[in-house]
Amino acid sequence: MKMHHGEKTSLAARPRSVFLTLLCLLLGLLSLTTTQAAVNATTSGSASLTGSGTVSIRWQITIPISQPGITVNGINGVIAIPNGPVLGNLPNIGPVTATPTGNLSVANMQERVRIPQSMVVRALDLGASILEIRRDFVDSYLQQQQTGIVTVPIASNTISALTINRLELRFADDSRSTVVPEGSRLTARADIHYSGKGVLQGVWEVASPPSTLGDPVFQQVKLVRLPLLGGQKTTLTMPDLPTRISGLHLVRFRITRPEGLVETPVIRYFVTRSDTRLRPPIRILSPAPLSQLGPDTRFGWQPVQGARGYQLEFFEARNTPWGGNLRLEDINARRLLEGGAPLRRTAGVMLPGNLTAVTLSALTRNHLQPGRRYLWRVIAFDEQGRRMAESTLQPIRVP
Repeated sequence: MKMHHGEKTSLAARPRSVFLTLLCLLLGLLSLTTTQAAVNATTSGSASLTGSGTVSIRWQITIPISQPGITVNGINGVIAIPNGPVLGNLPNIGPVTATPTGNLSVANMQERVRIPQSMVVRALDLGASILEIRRDFVDSYLQQQQTGIVTVPIASNTISALTINRLELRFADDSRSTVVPEGSRLTARADIHYSGKGVLQGVWEVASPPSTLGDPVFQQVKLVRLPLLGGQKTTLTMPDLPTRISGLHLVRFRITRPEGLVETPVIRYFVTRSDTRLRPPIRILSPAPLSQLGPDTRFGWQPVQGARGYQLEFFEARNTPWGGNLRLEDINARRLLEGGAPLRRTAGVMLPGNLTAVTLSALTRNHLQPGRRYLWRVIAFDEQGRRMAESTLQPIRVP
């Protein structure tokens, strides 16, 4: 069959037009797939130092195609400090169906975010004045995540206005020094007088023996962050002070924010060994209290059943008031609580268990200075060298 010249031209041009049409469609699809969705938001509300705040957010997600049935989900929602740590996570929202509008599809999502006071305190601790809410959105058409960000101001951001005027420390019985048995429960409180509003930050610290006999080494026991929202006084409690180590302990509450408090008071407590209270007392027979020491002064006591040895100990009693019937640990506790030093042993005598009386040798007496007063006691030991019993301290004078 013959073809006319014009028909040949039409058939030859047809592949080119088809190619151009396909190319345009392909470019159109590429332009659509490389165009990303957009996220915009409007907010109302703020975070508050005085309580939980609520922020209302209207998210608007725009998809670059007009097509019915596209849905959008909000995922990975967080409350964070800008360029800082995440403070909390938010539940997912959606799905919401987008509405075709012109050449686009638009989805509107409403969200109410509760911001607890603890997050505000944390943000202020880190020096932030605003919070950030971030959320990812993914649509069923492009299936790409887009992030929306809104900033939330912190209302009543008055941390600089908080002023600590005075700090007072006491134990539960209102004392500033106390003696407690090993393993007992001991609490302390800090009365803080202040003005203004803001976040108080501080640490309970305790120095334990042996450092308390020299330069005390304080260690953190509990960290405190507390919003102070107006008023004049607040009370903090430290419920569990360490009492597992016998000896002198020092307690303080050190305020780290706001700055400016000149004095950090310290209170003291002494932990006595539990075995000390369980030891039976040894009854002293001679000499009488405050007797004058001589070459023939006889130190005697009632025997302790099962004792394999005894030890006499002498302590210099300078500036030590004599109250009678006190153990060495009781007197040392009082001295240390008052800022003094423990009694220093100046002389001692070891005796076998079959002796319950002795006079001091000249060598031992030479360790005791004339014109001074001393306190002495006797200790009983078993065959393993463990303390079985001990007497109270007795005063004696050296002429």
